[in-house]
Amino acid sequence: TLRRNITEERLREGAHDERHLELLRAMGTKSLMAVPMPAGTRPVGVLSFGTTESHRQFDENDLALAQELGRRAGLAVENARLYTERTQIARTLQHELLPPALPSMPGWEIEAHYQPAGEENEVGGDFYDAFPVADGWMVVIGDVAGRGIEAASLTALARYTLRAAGTLLGDPVAAVSELNRELRERGDLALCSVACAMLTRSPAAASATIVCAGHPLPFLLRGGVPEQVGSFGTFLGVGDEANWGVVELTLEPGDQLLLYTDGVIDARGLEERFGEERLMETLTGARDPAGAVEAVVAALAAFQAGSQADDTALVGIRLAPPEGVRHPQENPVETLSDA
Repeated sequence: TLRRNITEERLREGAHDERHLELLRAMGTKSLMAVPMPAGTRPVGVLSFGTTESHRQFDENDLALAQELGRRAGLAVENARLYTERTQIARTLQHELLPPALPSMPGWEIEAHYQPAGEENEVGGDFYDAFPVADGWMVVIGDVAGRGIEAASLTALARYTLRAAGTLLGDPVAAVSELNRELRERGDLALCSVACAMLTRSPAAASATIVCAGHPLPFLLRGGVPEQVGSFGTFLGVGDEANWGVVELTLEPGDQLLLYTDGVIDARGLEERFGEERLMETLTGARDPAGAVEAVVAALAAFQAGSQADDTALVGIRLAPPEGVRHPQENPVETLSDA
């Protein structure tokens, strides 16, 4: 719509009532344009232009420019709407992919932390889970390639395949192999790294079976001293035949395992990455999973320069001492007092 000259007669035609007419007069509009803001085949608004003090009158060239501005404004509004929609979908998917609460594991203590990074609709693919199997418990942590909704859908496949296969087969290698088969059958290159720990405990002994497929090796903390354990294997989704090393650990009361994603060791500081050595130093002396996880989260917050570049996930597990028995590292410091 183009109104070159706004006369008193036009003001009266456009006014709803006397009060509205007064407001229109007060604006002092001399020339007016109103153009649609289209988003595809539907309008999302109207863009209005008016002159007042200059008394300049719009012409057809002004109208053509206004229509182009309206088209671009409509496209911007539609893109913002789609961005918000994708953000909500991605965040909902990411939230649903993490277990709402870690299970109670008799004889074990467990603590987890997850911190997403990136733009609102660029959630990554870090995940973790813990669930019972026939002979004990299976704890998994993983990371899928990519970001956004596609990564979130792949994360769903990875987590629920591991849970279903692990529960049914009770074997970490078989569970990882089943996930690899599912990824290969997708047809596209879908990569995923996983660290899996199967935990068993009896009155006589406790053990952990560690399987790593393209994932950073876990840490074992014994007496507060960390040591990397496990055997690095190939990524999932790369080939039909893969070799994932299996490491069997005998655990002592008070021993801890820390599983983590590469977002922890790849966190960027001012000049270097956080790294495995710094992670080992941070874990030294940790008394329980909650303390270990808290120490790493605090160290990352102090180390990182700028915004967080990648998701981070941590899962700590501890073999609890027998009821009423303290592990040596838990003994309080004794002090001497005068008799």
